[in-house]
Amino acid sequence: MTPTTLGSSIYSGVLGIAPDGTTLIVTGTKNVPISGETGSGDHYVAVFPNFFTSTLNRTVVAY
Repeated sequence: MTPTTLGSSIYSGVLGIAPDGTTLIVTGTKNVPISGETGSGDHYVAVFPNFFTSTLNRTVVAY
């Protein structure tokens, strides 16, 4: 798959739902830090707990 530019910093994102059925997980590639991320690198995993029913903060890990 060829990356698609989604702005100036995130090139791709693949969405998935965790086994609990409510947590959204996004994995992809980027070229600048995402606000609040831990780690470093051009790849990331973002986790949005209770995505459909809550406004809990997401976590982002770069690698």
